Amino acid sequence: QVLLSVNGFHSPAWDSIMSSLSEEWTWIPVIGAIFWLVHLRQGWRGLVLSVLCTGALYGVTAVGVKVIKHSAERLRPFLQGELAPLLHLPDHLPHSAYGFVSTHSAAAFAFAVFGALLLRRRWSTLSLLCWAGAVAYSRVYLGVHFPGDVIGGALWGSALAGIAYTLWRFIPSRLYVRPPLLPSVEAIVPAHAGSPTL
Repeated sequence: QVLLSVNGFHSPAWDSIMSSLSEEWTWIPVIGAIFWLVHLRQGWRGLVLSVLCTGALYGVTAVGVKVIKHSAERLRPFLQGELAPLLHLPDHLPHSAYGFVSTHSAAAFAFAVFGALLLRRRWSTLSLLCWAGAVAYSRVYLGVHFPGDVIGGALWGSALAGIAYTLWRFIPSRLYVRPPLLPSVEAIVPAHAGSPTL
């Protein structure tokens, strides 16, 4: 019922918006903004490390999703005979037959949660989670996933992002924290230095 309600509330404008949210290339500005903010806070070394960690996170997320899909073998809604005639479907359908869990939802929440943990700002956390939620919603709207598929993907991606951030915290801070632009006063005038003589 939830799937049919979400999928049934469609219009040409919403079809275009939801299809765009499901296109991975439209995620580039979001991920780029995360990296830019990390660079501002932690310098080039922090940027490079965050890019490497994000790449590894995406790889593990994608492999895990593939294993789960082939283990669960749950067909997508449009491949289930009783549902297919009731769905409003996009022009381009996914190639894979199995839908649990959603790759898009898992990847979006992995990026969003990892980015939120790196940035540690309320506005960035809210923005990233809203974006990931919109991506997950778009998959149900387009009729290519059940709600349970995107919820499972969100949980999987979020869990892996938490693990990735835990590993990130073991990286010595000197490898990525931006050094101060100017030396401290204590470095110039040691605390034990005597007063100048007249």
